[in-house]
Amino acid sequence: MNVDFNLIKKQCIDIAKIIKGKENNLIKILIQYEPYNVARYEIERCIRTLNDIDKNQQYFKEKVDTISVFMPSNLPLYSLVLFTLIPGFIAEELYVHPNTTLRQLGIIRNLYDILKIKEYLPSVNITSEKHDVFIERYVKKSRVIIFTGRGTTKAEIEKVMPENSILIFNGSGHNPVVVAEDADINKAVKDSIFVKFFNNGQDCAGPDSIFIHKKIADEFIEKFKNECSKLIVGKFSNKNTFIGLIHQKSELEKLEKIISDNKDNVIYGGKVDSDNLIVHPTIILSKITEKANFQETFGPIAFIVKYEEDEELKLYFQDENGRYQYNKMYVSLYGNSRYIRSNCDVMLFKGNASTKNGVGIVLSNQTIHDVEIGTKAYGGYSKGASAVIFKNSYGKIFSKALPILIPEVITELLINKKTIDDLQAKSFLMLREIPGSDIDFVLKIEYEFKQQVKNIFANNIEFAFIFGSIAKRTFKRKESDIDTFICLKEDDKVKMATFAKWIVQFQYSLDLKPDLKYPSEITTHESLESAVDNLKEIKISFSYSSKNSRIYDKIFWACVLPSFHKKRAFIGSEDGGRKLSDLAKKCKSYPKKWGEEFIQLLDKSEKVPIFLQKRYKSLNKEKIKQKLTKLLEEHEYCEVMRLIEFNAIESGSTKASREVYVKNELSQANVENIENAVQI
Repeated sequence: MNVDFNLIKKQCIDIAKIIKGKENNLIKILIQYEPYNVARYEIERCIRTLNDIDKNQQYFKEKVDTISVFMPSNLPLYSLVLFTLIPGFIAEELYVHPNTTLRQLGIIRNLYDILKIKEYLPSVNITSEKHDVFIERYVKKSRVIIFTGRGTTKAEIEKVMPENSILIFNGSGHNPVVVAEDADINKAVKDSIFVKFFNNGQDCAGPDSIFIHKKIADEFIEKFKNECSKLIVGKFSNKNTFIGLIHQKSELEKLEKIISDNKDNVIYGGKVDSDNLIVHPTIILSKITEKANFQETFGPIAFIVKYEEDEELKLYFQDENGRYQYNKMYVSLYGNSRYIRSNCDVMLFKGNASTKNGVGIVLSNQTIHDVEIGTKAYGGYSKGASAVIFKNSYGKIFSKALPILIPEVITELLINKKTIDDLQAKSFLMLREIPGSDIDFVLKIEYEFKQQVKNIFANNIEFAFIFGSIAKRTFKRKESDIDTFICLKEDDKVKMATFAKWIVQFQYSLDLKPDLKYPSEITTHESLESAVDNLKEIKISFSYSSKNSRIYDKIFWACVLPSFHKKRAFIGSEDGGRKLSDLAKKCKSYPKKWGEEFIQLLDKSEKVPIFLQKRYKSLNKEKIKQKLTKLLEEHEYCEVMRLIEFNAIESGSTKASREVYVKNELSQANVENIENAVQI
């Protein structure tokens, strides 16, 4: 039976209006079960999902027969929308089995009534049968079964599900947080606190472990403790409560045992109020070489794990018993980790490699809450996290792990007759649309850069690479550009201009903001050698203000070439690699030296120079010195270079000489500026 999407869209908008209009009533129901902030979170997510339903229009074509739904134990309102309301639009009949506690409290029934689901979807029914009866009465005749829970029940359902039916499984993921030594610690702490203690810590997608690089561990832990101390513990009727009632005594006992088993490693909290069924925020600290947590902690207990070397992360992500792999899902990465980046499931898939030992879907400076969007697929590439199971007409079962969007799975498999292999392959390609999963975007840039450099410069290349925000994956659409460095054997102005034109147009096509004045650093090896050999001539001075091209180039190159500056998409022969290495060694000591000289000048200066006042408007001299010192410690020499590049003088030089190189290169074409050169 075909469906009328215009009617579905109207009904979704109507229900979103009901949710908005009945917000206070809904909150009164929800805070029986969860904190006030979580209730508000649910309401916002529901309204956004319903109002954006047209983004999934292609998945509302025809109705299927019976759908059975096992509701999860958390986020009852949002779960009702995702697992009941939306699939209800493409079901002849849909039966819902609420979680025991939610059923006893009458929460699902009350939400069902307030949202007027019976009026909009008379085919949706909330049942009161026990688990076994629900399976016997409804699951055994369902074309689609939607189940959220543990793998033991999933196995039970697989045995009894009818032929030519699908089981959509949502389990739990480890979803670890990894905080590398170059991370923004304040952001990492803030996000980790929220994602770990969200909904009283009772979130099956919360992080089972938070990995912290040893160099920043002490600072992170102190700040994490401080934030824990601010979490309000008490009754959910208090709007400010973050940590409260654990509804199931069995879950409380599990949490109590976790704390008891790790009592020697508890560094904060550890208090269990058995009378009021409350576990206070707790931190358990260990080293990755000693112990890491693979157990789902359905409560406010944070496992913080120190690691020293990037490769040590393998001990957790590739443990010999496969405990991580079975429930891998997302990884929230703060800062940079070569191991995590190179083993992202999407990276491995794009490289035609097996994702078997991948770490999951890597999110840059984001958590699961940034990518959980009701109209997009959500989950991971492990069967413990999320999977689709299909039983064919011969009773044979096929299953694939993949992120799930329920109407997509139902329509693609049962209406469009796609296979679950097709669905999994499609899911990898769609990951580019998930916020934070930017690896596909970066890979596209790397691929196109390499192709163009090879095609344009051919055998004239010594070496080339991408650096800057794209290499570090800190870029922002509409704000960042692609920083490229190309070293040639021989000067070739026409080819240089060809590349400049391409790189600008390419960035516009990606919604980036190209540098129209200097779209790329392109020079010859001879020029580089000459510049590097004369770095000692550069002196830092506040009194010199002429924008001297030679000094600019030397300072900039000295900051970019050394190994501490992250590079991607390297192109070059073995000899080219050696030349880059030799140049980098010669440059290595200068950026720090110039930065320190710059700070010394600032220290001796009676007033903060105007150019620094403009750059750091709200900071006094001491704060600016601290800022610059921190940048030097973090090897952010290019940031410091922006301040000193026009406040340096070269021995014997007082004259500015820089001109836009593309202008010179295209002079025979009578082009006056880079805008004309690239035909903007």
